[in-house]
Amino acid sequence: MSDRFTDVIGTRCLNTSYSELTAKLQDYVGDKTRRPLSVDFSNVHIVAMRRSESKFAEMTASVDYFVPDSQILYFTIKLLGGEMDDRVYGPTFMRECVVNSPSPFTHYFLGASQDCLDRLIQFFQKENDEFCLVGSHNGYFSQDDEVGIIDEINLLQPDFVWVGLGTPKQQDWISRNLNKLNRGVVLAVGFAFDVNAGTKSDAPEWMQRSGLTWAFRLASEPKRLFWRYLKYNSLYCWYLLRDHVLGMRRTAEDRLPSIQMPVPKGAVGVGAGSSRDAWVNVLGIGVSPITLGTATDTLLEMLENSRKGYVCVTSAHGITEALRDGRFKSILRNACLVTPDGMPLVWVGKMEGFGDRIGRVYGPDLMLEVFGRKEFSNMKHFFYGGKDGVAELLKQQLECQFPGSRIVGTYTPPFRPLSDEEAESLRLQVAEVKPDIIWVGLSTPKQEKFMAEYLGKLDTTLMIGVGAAFDFHSNVVRQAPRWMQRSGLEWLFRVCQEPRRLWWRYVKNNPLFLGRLLLQACGAKRYRLH
Repeated sequence: MSDRFTDVIGTRCLNTSYSELTAKLQDYVGDKTRRPLSVDFSNVHIVAMRRSESKFAEMTASVDYFVPDSQILYFTIKLLGGEMDDRVYGPTFMRECVVNSPSPFTHYFLGASQDCLDRLIQFFQKENDEFCLVGSHNGYFSQDDEVGIIDEINLLQPDFVWVGLGTPKQQDWISRNLNKLNRGVVLAVGFAFDVNAGTKSDAPEWMQRSGLTWAFRLASEPKRLFWRYLKYNSLYCWYLLRDHVLGMRRTAEDRLPSIQMPVPKGAVGVGAGSSRDAWVNVLGIGVSPITLGTATDTLLEMLENSRKGYVCVTSAHGITEALRDGRFKSILRNACLVTPDGMPLVWVGKMEGFGDRIGRVYGPDLMLEVFGRKEFSNMKHFFYGGKDGVAELLKQQLECQFPGSRIVGTYTPPFRPLSDEEAESLRLQVAEVKPDIIWVGLSTPKQEKFMAEYLGKLDTTLMIGVGAAFDFHSNVVRQAPRWMQRSGLEWLFRVCQEPRRLWWRYVKNNPLFLGRLLLQACGAKRYRLH
């Protein structure tokens, strides 16, 4: 019987059963001349990672069979017309395959702690008198140990190599070492080691049947699994909606037009002709698909080549303001970088196929990253913005945190446009110290408008708008906890701190942003990048 597959958001899932897969793999290893075969017991987390993260997709490209391990994945396959009677759960398959394995078949275990591994071996020895384990190694090994493990496996020639290192570590190990093995079937089973060894509890049967295993595991390990489930379960639902409900599935090459952002005269973009020429289209605003590291590298390149430009650190609030204000929209479109300051912009980038190439470039983090990098140690900095005394306090804090940093001046502007006399005073002050970077700490869109107007008037190379970073790093205002930042809930923390100033902004902008984003995603409204 030929193999049957169902495509689930880009992953070809094998339609099979416990008995059929067992027979298939035992038949495969019966021919000792065949190449090694890779099997991945896949869940929602894995297929969503393969769709959203190019590095992980490349890592798992050599997998021969993606077996639906998740009840939700099984439900999806059935809805899409696949032929399966049940999921093939990794822990159960491992148990049935090993316990019912006749004596000619041999096994090797790689993964988990030594205590878990010992218990796992004892369990299978008790369940099957003919169980033949030719070798094992726990999951705590160095790269130097890895060569010895591969040599040992090739010497012992096991039929089945069970890998329980957890995602994505087990996929990475298999990807790097599959072609170094002589034969056998290599199976990524993750949690199966703990379940069968009894070191971790599995979800009750009713929760498994209802597709709620993830909820049980989240309750068991909330700190470790919260972000994984929030992110990848949401991405999975989005991709299903997009591909199979809205009919918007596109190839990676077609997801976004490759557009070179226009930049001010004398400035440099993210890198003309580089892999970062494409921009994430968020409601017609091009957002740079970069990470904190690549953004910092770009700033260094601009400074070293004396190329003037301004950087807009932008969130959903900034995008929404740009839709109301044509001048502000033009300012964003002419920035040398428009960094994804808010998590929603990062999620849009990942959904559009940029994967690991995009990450949050948060204004306060970007500021610390620049001050902390030794390549910037000779650069001169100037602070513009903040309430009375904040810029000077920020100077003191950063000089204490980064000894030797060169902060050559501060300027606290009034809460109105600068008069001609004030503008001239600022120009002379900047001309005297010639800073490489002017950090601008005003609100959006005020800071972006200031940078666009004054970039050509001030003797500096870069202007970077970092908003509330002045207040955060001077300890005037508390930052949201990291878990809230990663979850896209920083807005809630900030509105609790400053309800009178911020509640209307978020009540007005957040629903509007999400609504427009949904219209763009389903094709009801098109926003073109210029």
